[in-house]
Amino acid sequence: MKHDRGNSLVQTTRSVRTIRKEGERRFAELEWPGPSDEMWRRTDVSGIDFESFKPDSSEVQTELPRDGGFELETFNGGTGRQNLSGDAVSTLVFHASGSRDRVEAFHYSRINNGFTLRIPAGVHIEEPMVLRFAGGKPGTHEALFGRIMAEENSSAQVYIILEDADGSETLRTAGFHFEVGRGSRIKAAAIQDLSLNSKHFGFHSASIDRDGQFTFSEIDLGAALSVSAPVFSTLGEGAQVDIIGLYAATGAQHKNLRPVQRHAEPYGSSNSLYKGALLPGGRTIFQGLIRVEPGAVRTDAYLSNKNLLLEDGARADSIPSLQILNNDVRCTHGSTTGKLNPEQVFYLQSRGFSSDEAKRLLLWSFYDDALGKLPELVAESVRERLLKHPIFSAGED
Repeated sequence: MKHDRGNSLVQTTRSVRTIRKEGERRFAELEWPGPSDEMWRRTDVSGIDFESFKPDSSEVQTELPRDGGFELETFNGGTGRQNLSGDAVSTLVFHASGSRDRVEAFHYSRINNGFTLRIPAGVHIEEPMVLRFAGGKPGTHEALFGRIMAEENSSAQVYIILEDADGSETLRTAGFHFEVGRGSRIKAAAIQDLSLNSKHFGFHSASIDRDGQFTFSEIDLGAALSVSAPVFSTLGEGAQVDIIGLYAATGAQHKNLRPVQRHAEPYGSSNSLYKGALLPGGRTIFQGLIRVEPGAVRTDAYLSNKNLLLEDGARADSIPSLQILNNDVRCTHGSTTGKLNPEQVFYLQSRGFSSDEAKRLLLWSFYDDALGKLPELVAESVRERLLKHPIFSAGED
């Protein structure tokens, strides 16, 4: 493991300023999202004073394999640890310049905490790597980044967790960028479990080279307002992407999930399953997209979204879509939204379960297939977090 502290503070500060300036430049070009913006018209951010949140950064907590075999560099503007390579700067400038809206540009204009992780060619790391960001003080904004590079024929598991103190009101923006080299195998997860008073915006991406395999678990449980807009791109023949999304919304939560499965080269495949449950007052918007570029023949892609409304008063908008720019592909999508089956609830009650116990059992059954696709460590963490979420704790004595 490498912690490179060779860059001077002046050099690093200047390089980080380059990223922020590019974010500021793009920010000035754009307007705040409004009702005329298709991707934002169901999620109103006009009442958020983004700039009122004071920049801050927390100390990253890591659980890493003892044997090493990887290189980790960290940057933290709040603690003075400022390690950021030229490659990382270039990557972040690229993403800042391509910000799709003003919220994303604002994120890059305030980058203040993150890491770069490199898995060298031919290296296979069996133990999971966990990076946990526990959040700053109430009223603060933490702008996180991560660049994860898996070089040719390597493999690893990388899990990133976003948390903060119960009851805290913070703003968290994040962009984690995965680069999966030729023939590499990467399993990754991003778990968002912030306070129900906080706000979260995620702008993640992944590029998968020839014959690479990328498995991504997106877990969205916390925050009063959460927007997630990841883009997964197959950039080599035979690249494969598998995505599992799992979310939950109580009455105080609004979630907008906008994953993009983008195919740029032939013979790529992608498969996604997003599942969420909602209590009364909860609102979710799923705007998943499969986009196939003109040259990406023989693409095989599937997109699925399933929602469970636990009571009247919950709302789930599901808008999966396809953009197919050639005719030699197999691409499909599916969506279902429904309520608990009263006959199943009655049957379980007839077997001695209370009404609340029966509903919770059926809720676990709804999530079961998605949980079964998660890596073991992630599934265990998600089960524990779900038990604490109001969708399971509501109605308990």
